[in-house]
Amino acid sequence: MNTVPALVVAQLLPESVLGTQWFALLATFVAVNTILYVSMSIFKLLPKPYLSDFVRRHGRRAETRSIFPDRYPDGRRRPTTTVDPPTAQSGSVTTVGGLNPGRSSG
Repeated sequence: MNTVPALVVAQLLPESVLGTQWFALLATFVAVNTILYVSMSIFKLLPKPYLSDFVRRHGRRAETRSIFPDRYPDGRRRPTTTVDPPTAQSGSVTTVGGLNPGRSSG
């Protein structure tokens, strides 16, 4: 028993409706709306441009006013120091807020 699926041809709107002015207006609206939302989604993916990336302003400070300046007064760079985080010993249990997460109460 060999069955061939029937080819279904569906007509949603009659041809007289497709040629009317209101349908052309609706198709134009849908096309413009599609282009608008595609362009908005593309702009959403791009990184945000900042004005300071393109324009140098005169009000910008010439040197940092941080309490940890990155240069000495004579222009030499300060050496960067890194602090190694403490490592947990193997087999130790870390307590959080006075509670032992390894044991359940009750």
